Amino acid sequence: MKKKVILTVLLTISIFISIKNFAIIETQGDRQMVIEVFTNKKIFWSKEAVIIHIKVTNPTDSPITLYFSTSHQFDYEIKNIFGQTLYRWGANKMFLQVVTKIKILPKTSFIANFTHEPSDFLLGPGVYFIEGIVVGYASDVTWIWVDIISVMAIGISVIAIVVILVLVIRRKKKKGIEESGQSLLK
Repeated sequence: MKKKVILTVLLTISIFISIKNFAIIETQGDRQMVIEVFTNKKIFWSKEAVIIHIKVTNPTDSPITLYFSTSHQFDYEIKNIFGQTLYRWGANKMFLQVVTKIKILPKTSFIANFTHEPSDFLLGPGVYFIEGIVVGYASDVTWIWVDIISVMAIGISVIAIVVILVLVIRRKKKKGIEESGQSLLK
């Protein structure tokens, strides 16, 4: 059972790592906008800030205006490999109850930036998915890997300990056989 779960987790991780991050194309009436989420890098330490960028691009020849019913225009969620939301930036926050808008000129982009601090929600070792959300429109997902070096170091350490234990046990068995052989000769 444990082997199945570990195999499933490893397979899921490898699939998501091999998938190219595709941008989401959202249609607004007869116009399109491209939504992308990305981070400042892919591999992080657990106590390191993650910079998240949500980019909305207007590939058309006409301006696009995004309307929001509150001041909550962008958000992000951090999810585990099973898709469970572990943290949402906008949760437990209050937003102004006022209509807001963002105008994006033709062939330009608007980028919203977030800094996810460890004090917001500490990410332990593993793979996480970050969903960047344009509130009321669409979202895009990217992935990050936290503490891979620590995970690899722990794995290598465990292997080294097992090898050392095997060598010690073999040596003791060999020594025990030699001692029992000597006692037989006496």
